[in-house]
Amino acid sequence: MQEKSDFILQIEDILARQAFDELAPFSTPQAWQARTQEEQEVLAAAQIAHAKKRLDTDQDADQAIAVLDLAAAISPANPKILYHQVLLLTSHPHNRLFLLRANRLLEEVLALLPEFFEGWYTWGNVQLNMGILSKDPAFLYEADQKYSEAFSFWKPPINPAQREYFWHWGLCWQMIAKHSGEASDYHKAIKKYRQAVEDGLTEPRFCNSFGNALFDLGLLISRSEYILEAIEWYRKAVAAKSIFPEAWFNLACCYQRVFQNTLQDDFFMLANSSFQEASQQDPNHPNIWCKWGMLETYAGKLNHNLELLQQSLEKFAIADRLQPRNPQFLSGWAEALMLIGSQEERIDLLRDAEQKINLAIELAPNQSHFWYIAGTTLNEIARYFSDAKYYEKAVEKFQFGISLDRTDHLLWYGLALAHYAIGELRQDTAMIEKAVRYCSRVIEFGGEMLPHFWNDWGVALMKLGVLNNDKRLVQSAVEKFEQALSRHHEHHGADGVDAEWLYNYGCALDFLGDFNDDERYYEKAIQVLAQAIALDPSYTHARYNLALALTHLGEITSEAECLFKANDLFQAIIAQDAEDEMSWNDWGLCLLHLADLLHDPGQPDQAAKLYHQAEHKFLHAAALGNTQSLYNLACLHTQTGNIESAMHYIERADTTGGLPPMEDILHDEWLEPLRQTPQFKNFLLHLSTKKQQES
Repeated sequence: MQEKSDFILQIEDILARQAFDELAPFSTPQAWQARTQEEQEVLAAAQIAHAKKRLDTDQDADQAIAVLDLAAAISPANPKILYHQVLLLTSHPHNRLFLLRANRLLEEVLALLPEFFEGWYTWGNVQLNMGILSKDPAFLYEADQKYSEAFSFWKPPINPAQREYFWHWGLCWQMIAKHSGEASDYHKAIKKYRQAVEDGLTEPRFCNSFGNALFDLGLLISRSEYILEAIEWYRKAVAAKSIFPEAWFNLACCYQRVFQNTLQDDFFMLANSSFQEASQQDPNHPNIWCKWGMLETYAGKLNHNLELLQQSLEKFAIADRLQPRNPQFLSGWAEALMLIGSQEERIDLLRDAEQKINLAIELAPNQSHFWYIAGTTLNEIARYFSDAKYYEKAVEKFQFGISLDRTDHLLWYGLALAHYAIGELRQDTAMIEKAVRYCSRVIEFGGEMLPHFWNDWGVALMKLGVLNNDKRLVQSAVEKFEQALSRHHEHHGADGVDAEWLYNYGCALDFLGDFNDDERYYEKAIQVLAQAIALDPSYTHARYNLALALTHLGEITSEAECLFKANDLFQAIIAQDAEDEMSWNDWGLCLLHLADLLHDPGQPDQAAKLYHQAEHKFLHAAALGNTQSLYNLACLHTQTGNIESAMHYIERADTTGGLPPMEDILHDEWLEPLRQTPQFKNFLLHLSTKKQQES
């Protein structure tokens, strides 16, 4: 082996001691031109180390570049020295000027060494970093060409640098896919990642990067298997590196997406614990707190969990403190405030939500989801005040959001709710019909996973079916309520079902029983309404409709036991609210049916007592303002043979607007004796004349 010259030993000593100031005497051409090629190369390498120290200690970058120029002058056209410069420059991948210089140097290196694998690979990395910094996909496609050229000279055995080569090539296609939005580009990226895995790459940052590619593809094409595989790679990343907040955050976001897709509580718990770990490792990362708040908001909304919603407010407040006036943070905060304000009937929280979402829209007016939150907040303010004007303003918000993204099912859902509410307030059938049509758009654009949507769609169909006397609409409503309950059961089992959903379902079944005169619907309605009461014993509306369903079943089956049960329920309802006019009237109808059923000429006192009790209920209902009870009094007095009183009450029902449709009057069995009298025939003539005059 040839001994090193004294000059080389001197330079190596300076290098070992990092005493780069001692290189100054060798900075002139006279100092190196007489040296051998080997000595020039050693001196140039020492100058590169000098430049590295300057950059590492944040000294003047221009001076460091000047030192690199000196190294190039000392050992010109030397690919080894040129490549050392490249490695130094590329160790600062966020410096665009350094990358441009490295790009020029690599062109020189590869002109001298065209089969240099590491050179082509590094050139690909330079172009990749340029593409990431500039967000210009042209650099990314150029990077792919460099990686492809490198592959021509890729030979086993595989060293660590070659393992990362396929990772970076995969990352290149992942960045291209982000620009193109094409699933095929993600598949190319994943193919490269899998090659890196086959070559034995297990570095934690690679695992995290692979997870990102899989997660992005899963979101793009709505395929859960890619998201689930992403979870496995994120878990490998955090297992291999104890402090890795980025991977914990990505893992949490992955679990969050699976929870939203499946509504399974286990995934909520996994997402929650992952966000907690990420926040502990990096407490100053605002996105961690915002996404965690969004997770708790979604779960709180889904399960009507006020505690989770309150916890989400804390997360959004931290995110806002770390990064004020971020529209994404403001929108999430606004939604949580709106949901709490809705549950607690607090207008101050609703107004706070309105203020925050309006600011978010001011900062980012083209975010369609912000317009959904703004519209939903106005829906809740409208519900608080029972004021259609706010619903109309909400409609404007939803419509503008749809103009930005007509495929957002939540905007169509909000639009449907607003139209239904206006229709209910104004008894406007056309508005409810619009609401039903908008519900179809929710399904068209992928909203079928929302159990509460199916319930709301069922409510609109049931209301429209009753207003239009349309059995098909009520049947469709029953199917929607069954969908809501089935989807809830699929994700949560029998636990936590909303009593209101059971109430709505029971009411629809009761209506369907009326349309079909089918006792099976009444029996099912009774079973479902009893479940609602078991979940919420204070649910008065469910108790009232259970009494109605029992009355209807007793009427159609002539089972006195059903009517007695209904009687007991009405008695309990009135004991809680003596001003409930509808319950007084329907209690009277229950007793009237029971009187007819138990009427026995041999024991007239029993029926007479029930008729008397029924009359008392109807009179009390009429005193409270119930006009239907006047018509029922006419039926009762017809049944007891008091034709004069029957005519009196049916005429009063006419003057107060309490008559049912003419077809019902002409076919009501209770009025049969009255219809045979001259007084009633004159009354019918009066109704006919009145109708013509109104026309």
